[in-house]
Amino acid sequence: MTPPGARRPWQDVERIFLVMNYFGIGGSERRFANYFNYIGSRWDGRTACVLNRGVYAHCVGAGLLRPGPHLVPLGLRDRLPFAFGPGARAWSALERLAVRRGLLRLFSGARDAAAYAIVGGVEFLPLLPCRRKVAAFVDPECAALDTPAWRALPPGVTVAASTERLAGVLRERARGRGWRILADPCSFIDYSRIAVRPKEPLAVFCARLSPEKQPGLFLDAAALVAARDARARFLMLGRGPLEAGLRERVRALGLEGRVEIGFSQDPPAVLGRSAVYAALQRTDNAHSQALLEAMASENAVVATDVGQTRDYVDQSCGVLVPGEAPALAEALGGLLADPQRCGALGRAARARATERHTVEGFHRHMDFLMGPGGAARPPAP
Repeated sequence: MTPPGARRPWQDVERIFLVMNYFGIGGSERRFANYFNYIGSRWDGRTACVLNRGVYAHCVGAGLLRPGPHLVPLGLRDRLPFAFGPGARAWSALERLAVRRGLLRLFSGARDAAAYAIVGGVEFLPLLPCRRKVAAFVDPECAALDTPAWRALPPGVTVAASTERLAGVLRERARGRGWRILADPCSFIDYSRIAVRPKEPLAVFCARLSPEKQPGLFLDAAALVAARDARARFLMLGRGPLEAGLRERVRALGLEGRVEIGFSQDPPAVLGRSAVYAALQRTDNAHSQALLEAMASENAVVATDVGQTRDYVDQSCGVLVPGEAPALAEALGGLLADPQRCGALGRAARARATERHTVEGFHRHMDFLMGPGGAARPPAP
């Protein structure tokens, strides 16, 4: 049966994009939902955007993705478990088999096409007979490099790293694998979803609640600020393995009503009214979807000074800090107590995001990676 959205044969397709995730939605999935909307607005019939059904249904239901004939949902389930465990892993194995079958059926003749894969889509690149294959690498911790999907990538694949720093790390760690490793020039968001509202004394952390994002650091700093500023409030948006422990710690610290932990399918709706955003990744905040959404929402940014974070955040639009609770608390508290300074930094953050990080710039990079010239020449500025 032809999947919903696949309204034409795909044997003469020129570009295939693969985005797969069987457990949840992160910044990469949201970024490519935005990019697929852009493709749909200018679709010429030669591009197929393939997602597993769970990601497709979630993104459409959340209003992140507009249905269209360029979209090809594959797989068995329309729901994501948002949790790991034996049952979820078993379902993901069945999902991958269904996706594999669908890809082979639809694209077995696409020998002249170029294929681009991100997250779980990388697993399927070796199956496709495409002339050019690009794998996006977005893991700042580099743990994905040792997974079966990445170990199976053959020589000749182009690897598009999310930052130049990460590209450098890959060139060292993947030496001998025969990949061509390049760096993406920018990220982007859907700026039409941003609505700046009157600001509240609210600081937001928005990321997966896992160790590399350092949500515990945010909570430690929030406790210090809350002890000296009765107006300040804090919101942690995300799901992840640390969630239960963080909730228990909020109760133990007596911070109910001051620190809230929740989840939102539409972070910009919250970021539009928050004044400060905390980007606290352990290795690199660059290329973060949530960071760009916060900047576009006129949040002053407090960020850990790691990786290429300075390419996004500097003293003109935020504060860079070491990964220590006292320094983070001083920065957060200082901004929340000074709305004038906070507002000026927030406006500068929005200008930086909208000027430097656009879907048009990212699309030129896709042309550079997947066009007839491949990676032989740089994209037009």
